[in-house]
Amino acid sequence: MKAKEQTQYSISYLIKELVFDIVRFPAWWYSRGLANIAGFWLREIRSILDHLSLRIWVRNLFTPMYGDYTKSGRIISFFLRIIVLIWRFIEFVIGSIFFSCLVIIWILLPVVITYAIIQQFR
Repeated sequence: MKAKEQTQYSISYLIKELVFDIVRFPAWWYSRGLANIAGFWLREIRSILDHLSLRIWVRNLFTPMYGDYTKSGRIISFFLRIIVLIWRFIEFVIGSIFFSCLVIIWILLPVVITYAIIQQFR
């Protein structure tokens, strides 16, 4: 191949790839990309649950703290664990809302960008 033919072939190849990538991008974004972000969301929610140990706190709700099996020790332990459990649940909800917002942003981002680009041409 001559240099001119090679250049024309390269340019046509780049244009075809660019068009193919532009057409393929939304399909990837809303299929494999969304599956990846959903997996990320699930891992983060599980990580928050593990970090806050909500299951352990619920399981040990009626267990007296520090081995104090007196009535007053049981009552104090129960109410203290309720307060801690409520606080940790609030933290879990806030973390879940944050990561859910990230997924929603992922879904809406191409639509918003496309809308903004169209508005620039009007």
